[in-house]
Amino acid sequence: KDWTQEARAERYFPGESAGSELETKKLIEVIERLNPRAIISAHSWEPCINYNGPCRKLADLMATYNKYKVLDHIGYPTPGSLGTWSGWERNIPTITLEIERDAPLDLVWKLHNEALLAALLFSATNEKLE
Repeated sequence: KDWTQEARAERYFPGESAGSELETKKLIEVIERLNPRAIISAHSWEPCINYNGPCRKLADLMATYNKYKVLDHIGYPTPGSLGTWSGWERNIPTITLEIERDAPLDLVWKLHNEALLAALLFSATNEKLE
């Protein structure tokens, strides 16, 4: 609903319309087909756990393992983002794990494996994730 054609820079091209990019179309198809209890995506920005939708408890649980700050926003608008689309617009608990930019993958796994495993177990065994 909040998608916009405006881009902050050329490399942030938002597509011709909301959901028009091939990878976005495929992701929407998968989410609609699977109807997940929760979504956890990884992104590289400034380390934090960004949550959208009813999943504050899930975000807090993850933070007990990786010691990241938990935010329901990242400080600037993110029109058309996965978190907005799935978490706020569709009420699917959505976590975006913002990992250290350019961190080696073995370090990323070392820092986050316990948080991710705990999140999966919590999501599978608890009715509410908020």
